[in-house]
Amino acid sequence: IEVIDFSSHVDVTTEPGHYVIFWEVSGETEEDVLQDCCNCLDKGFIDAGYVSSRKCETIGALELRVVERGTFGKVQEHFLGLGSSVDSLRCQDV
Repeated sequence: IEVIDFSSHVDVTTEPGHYVIFWEVSGETEEDVLQDCCNCLDKGFIDAGYVSSRKCETIGALELRVVERGTFGKVQEHFLGLGSSVDSLRCQDV
């Protein structure tokens, strides 16, 4: 399985807020594999501020969401249809 595309978002609708990572993947995955990936990503953030915020629980656990194949292409087409440039889309969160 490969990650084809990804994006991230800060979810502040819950207390504490947390990061959400969106993955578009090349095939089907099992829930336990995705949970392992999520745990690995969360542990991979070694920034001192993130680590201490996680320990103090001022930032919640990372959330990994898998989106349907073609989702990022559809988002790009939508914004291009609204007049955005390809370069501006590379820097935007979905």
